[in-house]
Amino acid sequence: MKITFCLPSILKVPAGGFKIVFEYANRLAQRGHSITIVFLSDTNFVRVRPLFLKKILSYFKLIGYPNWFELNKKVKIIATPYLDGRDFPKSDIVFATSARTAPIIASLDREKGIGCYFVQDFENWSMSDDKVVSTYQLGLKIITIAQWLEKLIKEKAGVEAFTISNPIDLDKFFVQKKIEERSPYEIAMLYHEGKHKGVDIAFRALDLVRKRYPQIHLNLFGVYEFNKNLSWISYTHQANDKDLLRIYNRSSIFLCASSIEGFGLTGAESMACGCALVSTSYKGVFEYALDQKNALLSSVNDPHELSDNIIKLIEDKHLRTKLALQASEDMKSLSWEYAIDKFEKFLIEIKSGNFM
Repeated sequence: MKITFCLPSILKVPAGGFKIVFEYANRLAQRGHSITIVFLSDTNFVRVRPLFLKKILSYFKLIGYPNWFELNKKVKIIATPYLDGRDFPKSDIVFATSARTAPIIASLDREKGIGCYFVQDFENWSMSDDKVVSTYQLGLKIITIAQWLEKLIKEKAGVEAFTISNPIDLDKFFVQKKIEERSPYEIAMLYHEGKHKGVDIAFRALDLVRKRYPQIHLNLFGVYEFNKNLSWISYTHQANDKDLLRIYNRSSIFLCASSIEGFGLTGAESMACGCALVSTSYKGVFEYALDQKNALLSSVNDPHELSDNIIKLIEDKHLRTKLALQASEDMKSLSWEYAIDKFEKFLIEIKSGNFM
């Protein structure tokens, strides 16, 4: 089968949404499908005119790309500044992967493929609620990464969707260091400048924790520059999978303070590596976390509840170990083999006309 994914830009730094698309592309290619990823490059060269010059620059920008992910050599990559589909290959199925790309995919000729929409979040942080909802009503076949997104799409747009929860690569994320032997003061967290990620709330919670336990150490990672030179923080810039495996296994607790997120991939990865998750109860986290069973969840935007849960795990080794062991076991159900089987079945049903 010929399958095309359209991504909204050429992103030079790691991002969860891109990572999931790349993984699906790799694994579908391994199963014999012909995969192309088309990157829209119009936003990568804002000051460049005319478009044919952007096209040339796009070609050079893809050399060695992506350097933060090992993409299967069988996966073809294309960059285009043209939004009319002229550079899209003929395919059986073509996927939008964001609210920005959905209208473009919906406008393509049928020879470019049956239009589908891979929804990884409710992107109202990039446009209005109504505009996001309108992208669900373009006639594309929709697949989501979370049950809450499937429900939202049906309620707000009156459209059916199909869900495959985000999988975890258990060959890359697993328990190396025994959970019982980890220091309770080692905490990991993703640094992100998006307000919806709640990093300011997380730091307020950590400040409260440090008043009681000044010896805590934060293993911070992210794609943004972090210029604060603080003795209690170690920062890994643009961490790769090996870096993340090391960070997660060094840590006892993973902290997340998001207010909205489609899934929360780093939280699930950390749990697979044996971290006890302390998180806000944003909708996406319920795809894999249950309060008091394999995580401690608290209200969104409440640093006091977050700090209380961190302190609880620092002080209660039995609870911390119990949650972490259960978490690592639960994440084994989020295997890529299961996900790719369901995704491939979805593609077959779409192509045959039997889907919904």
